[in-house]
Amino acid sequence: MSHSPFDCVVLEAHRDSFEVTERRRQGEPHPFVDALLPRFTTAGYDIVVFIVGGDSVTHRNMSDRPLEGSLDVLDFFLNEIKASNGQAGLILHKEDVPTAPHPDKVWFLAELEGGRPFQEDYSSGRKMHEKLAALRCFYRMGVRGVQLTHNGRNELADGMFDERTGGGLSNFGVAVIKEMNRLGMLVGISHLNDRCMMEAIEVSDAPVFASHCNARQVFNHGRNLTDEMIRALDAKGGMIGIHFLTMMLCKDRLPTLDDFVAHVEYVSELVGPQCLGFGILGNDPTYTKVFPRTYKDTILTPDRPDGMEYGEQAALLMELLDKRGFSTADIYGIMGGNYARVMREVLPARGCDVIL
Repeated sequence: MSHSPFDCVVLEAHRDSFEVTERRRQGEPHPFVDALLPRFTTAGYDIVVFIVGGDSVTHRNMSDRPLEGSLDVLDFFLNEIKASNGQAGLILHKEDVPTAPHPDKVWFLAELEGGRPFQEDYSSGRKMHEKLAALRCFYRMGVRGVQLTHNGRNELADGMFDERTGGGLSNFGVAVIKEMNRLGMLVGISHLNDRCMMEAIEVSDAPVFASHCNARQVFNHGRNLTDEMIRALDAKGGMIGIHFLTMMLCKDRLPTLDDFVAHVEYVSELVGPQCLGFGILGNDPTYTKVFPRTYKDTILTPDRPDGMEYGEQAALLMELLDKRGFSTADIYGIMGGNYARVMREVLPARGCDVIL
């Protein structure tokens, strides 16, 4: 059966801002609108989770100040949404999440990759509720998701680079999760160490999102999930976004889309396809021109030795899933329907925000 990305809702669960901020530093006035958005539209993407700041300087337009740098990227992103003249929309409420493909518009959900922009102030003596002011302000400015950490430690939790410590969530990290649950924000766990990941799943009152992770049983890497994590995540109604990143798929060679699909198949056999989506597919030729070092994370074919466009990758993934025996309903779910469904469960309804 022939499948097209334009037949269903297509959702990319994790898009770093690296390309657009690099283009911005090079002097392009509207890199989001002029360079990125047209490729998503042409590819048939309907929803993209877009990183607007966080723990790493690379998420903050190379700023060494977590709060100010994140606000700078968020401000730039919101200005670009406005400059798109309706071709890009901002997801704030469950009603904004598309239920059907839209050929002329891409919806974006703003997310922070790490909680350093709202770190706890131990010296102030403020109550915990007061220490969450920055989180609430980001919510007011349109942010609807937070990855709790990047790879390192922050004041919420330990990232996967700190696995040796065995550290878990801090009291502040637990408070952040609970406040995100109250507000209706996506709790992201992709970069946590093993203990923190299990604790976050347990602590959260809502489904959590491992938006760019794979299965550790298929390829042993610290960013990938154990069977125990996958089962716990699924039991909570959460989502896994399979991720085309060489270090998470294979070693000493370039990855293929078959490597990617192996993780989809494994998770589906373990718990079912209902919790599956994709984090990001391979980089396209336009992206690798800006970041040549990312060529190794590119889907190559004999007739496309420089890499495939996003839409070609999505169509090829759908074709492979069909050949592996996935039903049309399951394929459409994996391409975006599953993730969109859980988004609608977590996000607040329009007019029902608990804060203004």
